[in-house]
Amino acid sequence: MFLRLGSLVRKGQRRCVMKSSRRWWLLVLLSVIVSGLAVSVPAQQIPGTVLWSIHSGGQFFFSSAAVGSDAIYVGSWNGQLLALNPADGSRTWAFRTDGPIFSSPTIGPDKTIYVGSLDRKVYAINPNGSLKWSFTTQDGVYSSPALSADGKIYIGSRDKNLYALNPDGTLAWKFTAGAEIESSPAVAADGTIYVGSWDGYLYAINPDGTLRWKYAAQGKVVSSLAISADGTVYVGSDDGYLYALKSDGALAWKYEIGEVVRSSPAVGPDGTIYVAGYDGNFYAFRPDGTARWQKSLGSIYFFSSPAVGADGVIYIGSDKGEVYALKPDSSELWQRPTGGAVFTSPMIAKSGTIYVGSNDGFLYALSSTSQGVADSSWPTFRHDVCHTGRVGGSCP
Repeated sequence: MFLRLGSLVRKGQRRCVMKSSRRWWLLVLLSVIVSGLAVSVPAQQIPGTVLWSIHSGGQFFFSSAAVGSDAIYVGSWNGQLLALNPADGSRTWAFRTDGPIFSSPTIGPDKTIYVGSLDRKVYAINPNGSLKWSFTTQDGVYSSPALSADGKIYIGSRDKNLYALNPDGTLAWKFTAGAEIESSPAVAADGTIYVGSWDGYLYAINPDGTLRWKYAAQGKVVSSLAISADGTVYVGSDDGYLYALKSDGALAWKYEIGEVVRSSPAVGPDGTIYVAGYDGNFYAFRPDGTARWQKSLGSIYFFSSPAVGADGVIYIGSDKGEVYALKPDSSELWQRPTGGAVFTSPMIAKSGTIYVGSNDGFLYALSSTSQGVADSSWPTFRHDVCHTGRVGGSCP
């Protein structure tokens, strides 16, 4: 005989039960012990459950989903930017570019969607899926857009330039690095734009496009960075180090992970910095640069960047195709397999749904206990689920 939880709890008690996952699971356990009955638990309440999945027609390599109030936006290897219904994954519209999309889309304050493509263009798409404007660079755009407080769009290109575009798509300025820019820019509270380059430098650029300072790592800087509450910049390099740089460009500390670092860091509510390496390990660092813990998840390497939930749970994907949920002490809560490597970064909606793409071509919606991202300076890839890439940025 199977009873649903609703038949074990009075209607007036359900709200109280749902407020605490611990209390909820305890009630289920006690029901089984006392009655000896099997209990059918609603799937959406079991963390890590696949709520839905949808195939894009192409692989999701590096484009992480942006979560809007009305739709989920994600780019695919087949050159399409998709708008999906958050409830069931059904397609609202698809906008086709002429090249694969590795860039993660960004949602602007007026709900315009910005994304780059390997067809050398940056696109601005209206919420209904129509083209607003496009801007042509001289090479493929792997970088993801960041938004300034005054509406400018910052994005890098493999043509070595960081572009600042006005809201109407015209060029405000461009900054030329020494090599390709695949790293995604990040904007500090004072408006400084940070971006890495294949030339091994992390650049700090003033809002007018002039160089503020640059710091030399010993390898390519492809990783996108995170910014702490005090303005410290965290970024990984292909030289195997995680760097912490002060806002004036001085080195605060660096930690040798030992392999390439392409994963972008995230910052927890207590200031802990989370990042994964090509050595297959997941790391947590204190703000002073000392290691809090190191955990092997059996991976060969990580491209995925961590996301920290409002309840402190950390989520990350792996080359093995797993999505992991870890407690702040590194103990594993659950893992969910997909059919391909997960290079994209999990995005945590306020509803608790996690959206993550896999190289099997599916975008997955997973249940979780987290109601949105943590209250920290940089809790997830691109700062927030709309991917503003800016300290203080938020979704419209």
